[in-house]
Amino acid sequence: MILGQSVVRQFKNTWKIANVDLNTNEQAHHNILLDRNVPIGEQVEQTMSELRKISGNYDAIISLVGGPAQDSIKDVEVFSNFDKMLRVNVEPSLFAGHLASKILGTNGFLLFTGSSVAFSNTEPTLLSYTLAKNSVHMLSLLLSTRDELPDAATVVTILP
Repeated sequence: MILGQSVVRQFKNTWKIANVDLNTNEQAHHNILLDRNVPIGEQVEQTMSELRKISGNYDAIISLVGGPAQDSIKDVEVFSNFDKMLRVNVEPSLFAGHLASKILGTNGFLLFTGSSVAFSNTEPTLLSYTLAKNSVHMLSLLLSTRDELPDAATVVTILP
């Protein structure tokens, strides 16, 4: 089972869940679908509007994105893989952080999905993935200062 589906199933009886994704999650209370053919930055305002129709603010924003790519610095594919890893891992995390700056409530919780591989990678075939996940870790670190998030917000990155 995919991580997002497991989390929704775990919390759907406690939280009202709005799923913002490329795919519908049948267990979520609300689904806001993003268009994979439109840059994510161009979908921010529409998504924000739809989320505000559901609730004025949110207790938690959980970003459960990710996916690895195998490559090496020797491979010409490293450039296309890196671009893909940014789109798959970093852009959705940046999107979640931006949403948190606008609609996360006081004492809110913002969660990112990082990777333990990014701290212990001795495998040279995960270069693009490791670089992207390190960007997610840095985003979490920068947002944890709370300067642009609501009072008493908590920012966490899990390392599966």
